[in-house]
Parts: sequence; structure tokens; C-alpha cells
Amino acid sequence: MNMFIMSAFDMQRDILITPKRLEFAKKREAELFESLKGLAEERQVAISEMIRDTVESMENELVEEAVKCELRDIEESQEIEVSRRVSCEAVHPTDKRPCSADQS
Repeated sequence: MNMFIMSAFDMQRDILITPKRLEFAKKREAELFESLKGLAEERQVAISEMIRDTVESMENELVEEAVKCELRDIEESQEIEVSRRVSCEAVHPTDKRPCSADQS
């Protein structure tokens, strides 16, 4: 009988405590998310520069690897479009505008 009473007491305590724990966890999670978001916003420029520098340093390797890839089942018009886009990006690597014939 004592075991039953202790179990009931523990269940009652859990019923009272669990919502408070969930609320605390939810509040803490929101605080941590806001903190992480703030850090990311503060360091966004540095992160962008790091990514740009990495891509620029790997550009030749990436182009060589892309040339080695064998593409199958691509229509001729798609091949021409990809070829034009790659050559335009090689001429204007930092320009994000769509490539046109007069940009070259």
C-alpha cells in the first residue's frame, strides 16, 4: 500500500512539474535561437566573404571537375545554354545578372 501511495505522489508531482519544465525549455530554446540568430547576423559579412573566398580558390578545380562529368540525355539546346552560361560566368564570375550576348 505504501508503494501505491508513493507512486501516486510521484505522478501528482510529475503532473505539476512537467508543464513548468516544458515552459522553461520552450523559453530557453527561444532565447538560444535569438542569440544564435543575432550572432549569425553580426557575422554574416564575414561568413559571406569566407564562402566567396573558398569558392574563388576552388574555382579552377570545380571547372575541371565539371568538364570531366559526362552528362547524358540532354537535348542539344540545353547543352548550348549550359555552354553559354559557363563561358559567361568565366568572363563575369562575380556578376549575378543573367548572361546575354552583349555582356561578353
